[in-house]
Amino acid sequence: MRIKDWNKFQHFKDRRPPWIKLYREILDDPEWHELEPASAKVLVMIWLIASEEMGELPTIKKLAFRLRLTEKQIEIHCSKLSHWLIQDDIKVISDQYQHDAPETETETETEKETEARKLAPPDGVSLSVWQDFLKLRKAKKAPMTDAALQGIYREAKSAGWTLEAALQECCLRGWQGFKAEWVAQEKPVQQVTTPARQGPDPALARIIADGLKAVKPPDDVREKMKLLTGR
Repeated sequence: MRIKDWNKFQHFKDRRPPWIKLYREILDDPEWHELEPASAKVLVMIWLIASEEMGELPTIKKLAFRLRLTEKQIEIHCSKLSHWLIQDDIKVISDQYQHDAPETETETETEKETEARKLAPPDGVSLSVWQDFLKLRKAKKAPMTDAALQGIYREAKSAGWTLEAALQECCLRGWQGFKAEWVAQEKPVQQVTTPARQGPDPALARIIADGLKAVKPPDDVREKMKLLTGR
């Protein structure tokens, strides 16, 4: 593994120089700006180590020792630094970390468990409403986070709405979030409920029963009327 285009930027005749050149063009390099702080720090230290051997880097094991990191951490950082590295020893790195397969499997299972937890609706929210809201958030490229859900819950509570009513309103209006002030003059969505079926009216049942006695209809009709009136 070595630094990409090392000779273009570093022209030392002697090895182990006390300093290296860092060109200003890095300020306009999108790859640099997208780096995580930890990886950017590692890259600078890798440049310093590479200056000792004219751009060549030691093995992963030695590099990990020099940077006071684990070999696994070095592997992860190097995978993020492909813009600056020629990694001709990827095979070696892979062989060294075959024993990490169980850990990778565990990490994958953890990710699946986290995803499943996010798909499960919160307490008091129906699955259909929750799934509709997740689709809305996904369409707006707004990942569903615990912080976002807690914010919606607080605003719904402030407005006197249930969380489900707030999420329903979001789905109806295409909102990825919810604010109490947005619904200050409105009532929450109410689900339509079917009235419970009630028995026959006692007065009506008595009139029908008296009529049956007076008219004396056929037996089959009488039985049907008894079923209808409960008498």
